[in-house]
Order: sequence, then C-alpha cells, then structure tokens
Amino acid sequence: MLTKYLISRQKILVPSRGLILSNVKKYGVGSASRAVTFSHTDSSTTRGQEGVSSLIKKSSICKESNDSIKHHARKSIIATSCAAQKISSHKLSSGFKFPEILSTFSTYSFTRPFLTSSSANAGNLTQIRGIHRDISNEGGYKIYQENENNALYKILLRIPELKETLAPVFKNVNKEDIISESEFEDLMKIDYINVEKSEILENFMKITYFMFDKEDSLAHTSFDNICKALVSSMKEMSDDELCKLLYLLQIWSPKCFRKDKNYFDIFAAIDYVQIQRLQQGNNYYDLHQVLLLLDFWAHLNLIRSSNFCKLGLKKLLNKSHHLEPKFFVQLMYFHCKYRSFHPLVKTYDIEFNFDKKFDRLTPNEIAIVLLAFFKSEKRFVSHNLCFKVAKTFINHLEELDSVSVNAFLKSMKHYFPMEHWNVLYQVCQKLYQVFDSVAYQVYPHAALVGTKIDVYHPDLIEKIAEKTIADLNNLRIKDLEKVLCPIVLFNHQVKQPDFLDIITQEFSSEKRQPELNKYPKTLISLVYHLILKNHYNFHLIEKCLNIEFLEASFGRRLSGYNLPKDLLAIDLSMDIEAPDYSGPRLPESLRHTLCKHYAWRKPGEVFHNKPIKADELSITAQNKLVQLLGGDQYVHCAYILPHFIKPDAFICLKDGKPVPIPASMSDFVHMSVYPPPNIGKWYAFIFLSFSAVVRNRPGQYKGTYICKMRQLKALGYEPIIITADEWINESEQAREQILRNKLGADLVVNGNNAAMSVEHGR
Repeated sequence: MLTKYLISRQKILVPSRGLILSNVKKYGVGSASRAVTFSHTDSSTTRGQEGVSSLIKKSSICKESNDSIKHHARKSIIATSCAAQKISSHKLSSGFKFPEILSTFSTYSFTRPFLTSSSANAGNLTQIRGIHRDISNEGGYKIYQENENNALYKILLRIPELKETLAPVFKNVNKEDIISESEFEDLMKIDYINVEKSEILENFMKITYFMFDKEDSLAHTSFDNICKALVSSMKEMSDDELCKLLYLLQIWSPKCFRKDKNYFDIFAAIDYVQIQRLQQGNNYYDLHQVLLLLDFWAHLNLIRSSNFCKLGLKKLLNKSHHLEPKFFVQLMYFHCKYRSFHPLVKTYDIEFNFDKKFDRLTPNEIAIVLLAFFKSEKRFVSHNLCFKVAKTFINHLEELDSVSVNAFLKSMKHYFPMEHWNVLYQVCQKLYQVFDSVAYQVYPHAALVGTKIDVYHPDLIEKIAEKTIADLNNLRIKDLEKVLCPIVLFNHQVKQPDFLDIITQEFSSEKRQPELNKYPKTLISLVYHLILKNHYNFHLIEKCLNIEFLEASFGRRLSGYNLPKDLLAIDLSMDIEAPDYSGPRLPESLRHTLCKHYAWRKPGEVFHNKPIKADELSITAQNKLVQLLGGDQYVHCAYILPHFIKPDAFICLKDGKPVPIPASMSDFVHMSVYPPPNIGKWYAFIFLSFSAVVRNRPGQYKGTYICKMRQLKALGYEPIIITADEWINESEQAREQILRNKLGADLVVNGNNAAMSVEHGR
C-alpha cells in the first residue's frame, strides 16, 4: 500500500501548482532542442520581500552575466538501453516515507496561479490555447503559459481519490528558510568528496532556497562541485530522497534550459536510477507509485524528456484495466502532456477500458481522456463510444468549463462517424442554444466542429460570427481564421454585411503584425479564404506574395515542400479576378514548381500504391463523354486551375459539333491561367464526389467548388457539374442521357458524333 506522502492536513494542504508545463521533445545524444518551463511570479510572493533584494545585490554569483548560462548541451549520461542492472548494495527505503522527507517543506495554499477559482466560472480563463504564448520576462529567458494543461490539472485536484498520487508543487520559500550570504558562501566552498549523501542533499536544499529569487542558473560553474557530488551519490539515494530532489528542481526549472549542464546531469541521473529500479522486477514500483513519480516529472515539464516516464506510461497503459476510473483519468492527463501513446500498446485496449469506466466518470474527467486521444492522434473505433460522448456533451454542456467544452468539440470534430452526422447536428443545435454563455475560447472550436463531416448549422455559424465581432480584441488571428473557415466552406452569407471587412481590417492593424510574422501560414490561409469568398484585399495579398516575407517565414529554399498550396491559389487568382493588382507576385520559376508539386495526378493513377475510389466518377464520366462525342481528341483532362485539388474535363463545341482540342490546350498542367482559344464554346466538366456537397443540404456545394466554377466562368468556360449522387448508381443509358441533358441544345443529337455515341453505347 502506498505510504501517505503528505504531511498531516493541518500542516500541508494539497499543494498549489506554480509551474506552467510546456511541451518539450525527447532528449537524446546530439539533440539540439531546448525548452524552458517557468514558475509564475506573483506580486504577492516573497520574491519581492525586503531583505532578499540586498542578498541579490551582494551575491557574487549574480554578478555573472545571464548569458553565461546559455551554452552547448552536454552529452546524455543516460544509457539508451533500459536493461535491468544490479542496483547498489545500499539499502533502499521500502516504499515512500514522505512525512520524513518533506517535513521541512513550506506550507502551501489552495491558490492555483493562472486558474480561475470558481469551478462554475472556469470557462473564463484568460487564454485557452492548444499552443504556447510567449511572454517577456525580466530574467531574459522564455516562459510559456499552458493554460489548457493547467485547467486539466485543476480537474485532477478536485478528485479526492488522487490526493496520494499528486506530487507537491513548489510555490514559495518562507523567509526563515533562506540562509544568509555568509552561510551560502561557506556551503559553496565545501569539498563534497567525502560528505555524506544526506548532508549533500540537505546543503543542496539550502543553496536552492537561497537562490530562489536569483536569476542565476545551475549552469553557473560555481554549482559544479555540489552538482557532481549529487550525481555521484544518486544511486545510493532512496526513493524518498530522489523525490525530494525532483521537488527542489522545480525552483531551478524556470531558469534552466533542458540541456544546461548540472541541471541536465541531475535529472538525467535521477531518470537513470529510476529506470533501473522500475525494471528490477517484482513490482518494485506499484501503479500508484508510478503515477506519483510521473507527477513529479510533469511538474518539471520533463515528462517527454524522461525515459523513465516513457517506460512508466507503457506499464500503466498495459495495466490500465487494473486502474480505478479516477487513476485512469490521471494517466490520460499525463498523455495529454506526452502527446502520444506508446507504440507497443494497443490503442483499442485503452479505448475498451475507457468505455468500461465511462459511466463512472464526470463530464470534465471524460474531457481529459478525450483530449489525450486527440493529442495522441488516435481515433475511436467504437461508434457506440462516439454516441456516448455526444450524448454526454448534450446533456451536461452547462456543467463543463471552456477547456472541457473544447476537448469534446475537438474529439467530435475529428473522430465522429460520418454516417451518423445527424447526431453531430444535435450537438450543434445544443451548442447554439447556450452559446451566449460560453467563453470566447470556445468560438474557433465551435465553428470547426462540423467541418470534418460537412454538417452545416447556419444559426450556430451566424451566432459565432456575431460573437466574434463582439470579442474581436480577445481572439488571436488563428482564432479568426478558424471562425472564417466554415463561413467559406459552407458558403454562408453572414447577415452583417461588413463582416469580412472587419476581419480584414483587424489583420491589417499594426497590433496584429507580430502575430502575422509569427504565424505566416495563418495569414496565407485567411487571404485564401477571403479569395474563395471573392473578397480581395491588396494590402494583405502584397504581404503574402512578398518574397522577403516568404523567405523570412519559410526559409530561403522555397518549394512545394514548405510552401502551402493556398499561396499558389492566391497568386493565380490575381490573373483571373483581380487584373488591377500591381503588387508583388511569385517568381515564374517558383510558380511552376508549385504547380508541378500540387497538380500532378491523373484520375485512375494509384496513390500510395492504392487506387482511389473517388476516381470512379471521373473515369466513368470521361469515358462516357468520349463515347458521346466520338473520340479522345474531343475530350481533354487537365489542370486548367492547378490550385484546385482535382483536374477537370474540357470539351469545345461549335455549331452543335465537337471540335478537336488544339495543341495549345494539350498540357496536363497549365502553369499560368489564360482564356481558351476562340474556336467555339468551351465547357468544363467538374466531377464532384459525395464530400463536395454539404451533408445535410443536398444540392448545396462547398465554397471551394463555387469559387472554382466562378473562376472557370471568368476565364471563358461554361462549368457543368456532375455529382456522385446523380451518376454512380445509374445505368449506361441513363448516364448518357445525363450528359445530353447537361449540354442541352448545344450538342446536335442527330450528328455523326451522336450516332457514333449510340453505337458505342450498345
């Protein structure tokens, strides 16, 4: 049984969370990635207390430049092999005895930085983001706000069953625990070669508390002596002492890059020792102890940098059927931070265990599990589980905070089965009914919830557009682009006539320029969406097509591998619908490169060694068109508009008879747009699969294809739409009649070509 690690409730309460945990990449030899976590600095903390500032000025270490702590990373001291090795003969403590180890820790409070205190009002978080937001810091190092993970952790803190598997979180140091400057200097002069390990750890704690309000990092050479002594004695430390050391590292974590020397050496040595003990066998760590240790690592934001965490998560996933529902939720929280399931664990087993525990979880706890699947890019196999998620959302939407609402919406957007779109429409209807009370962080995810399976709820989109204008200053440009996406996708006409102008002005404002420079793809995507709505803003287009902006954003070697296809669409659309534009354009060579990269595949060609079922419509319709007109020379399949995903079939008729395609039109990919030769009336057959039509609005095409028809017509082609609904299940005679009806009186029925068509049809 896990020993209770907290001091009596009269002394220490559930510890507050002062570390914001940012995602970092796994470390390894030669890894160049670096990440930083930080501790929230509040004006009410003792960092600004009198007496401490004088110590800062007098400290000789603080005279060193802050730049000196940023140096090359040292090679990992952790062996990549996790084979079990014989542990030191030093007697390990049996289990965790935290009352003995943590007796010197400061008293904590329930206050959680960056989190709202009211559970009913938890949706009013200042920033809920799937990414990090940079914030300047007086210390000169980068810090991040990860409010989504903090909000999820707040849910865990409200679960009483988890009180013994949640690690203490450092918040502050009491003034009486800070040693004097002379004592600090004496501790730094000690030769730790022959010092007892318990004394080393005790001195390290005193030094750490003294350095709490200083900017200097463990990478400073003055700490080499004690850090080397800690690393050398690591194998002899008990589990309690290792946990205490992980706790103390929370003070250094805000000031250290992950690969900084000393800091890296210490946590890597802890990781190595815990791996040995985890693989020692005989259940050295039980499941609850592994959860507790993972929480220590999570507070340091090193859960993705630790091989112990990787193996621990694998162990917990394999034995998730033994975990009680609440502990299963904590395991899923760690995967929200780890962002993947172990590749050797069957995802279906995790889903099956989730389904069995579903009814014993609260809606907010379910949201944590959903977010773990979403961030791990795993989808549910069971349709029944998707229904349960949707029904839970509909029945308990008012109880969810904004982060939980977003978790449900993200999950349903990406994993909801297409054949049950009517259930997702009920979700949209419920969301519309309570949308006036949701936080602005929900707007972008509410807008996108139906876009994956093309469920159109006009009232919800209208409400989102209305609320977006009201909360314009609170939304990021990435949020605005997401809100605009369904408006374009479903060709929704917003009631507010100047909606697009307001969005355009916001992107053009000076205060948004740092965001635009940081997220160039968002700017390009927004301009592309505006073009689909036939809304051209030359100022934003000039910025997108400026070669200096592209090189600064995507690198000097521009190609189809790093430039989005939306950029090609912007450039080519200028020739078609904005001939008055005189700003910068893509270089001709780059435009040709993008055309070849994005427009290359003919219908019927295999893709990743597999035929595409959607090609059936294009192939059969073109073959029938060839039969109708009398030969291949009258039908040409090409990318006249290479910025759209599929090619089209083109024919020319004059006096009711087909005209052979001229040599000037024989290219499969047209590198630039130009009107067809004036030899007759040109038709463009656009073949639309089931996904090109709005799911709950038969006959309503998506905005992309509406734009395509508009641009083809502007070039001089008459667009003709053939949908899968009207073609796939029809007989050969019915299909021929469909083509005749589409062409109408422009095709002479009694001509030789028509007769030949009938002959071929037989």
